[in-house]
Amino acid sequence: VSTGLTLEKAKAAGYNATETGFNDLQKPEFMKHDNHEVAIKIVFDKDSREILGAQMVSHDIAISMGIHMFSLAIQEHVTIDKLALTDLFFLPHFNKPYNYITMAALTAEK
Repeated sequence: VSTGLTLEKAKAAGYNATETGFNDLQKPEFMKHDNHEVAIKIVFDKDSREILGAQMVSHDIAISMGIHMFSLAIQEHVTIDKLALTDLFFLPHFNKPYNYITMAALTAEK
């Protein structure tokens, strides 16, 4: 699933764009049932640090709900740094304190 601009489209639109990515399991490692890998990319502007787009891929369609957050982040001009510190839902049997979304933001180049 995706929203906003890809890296190529962001650069073509004149942004000083880059991307950050992260791969992880969608749930804690001890949760073996239906625990699939998630790959995520976040496109952002190097100058303003605003999020411009995001793409998420997994064998589990449940991750698609996360893309709504990125749509809102783009509309509200949220920066990659603010996303990294966003308090997201946490319940030990369903996800991690720092899930794949926040981890992707935390690994963004400064």
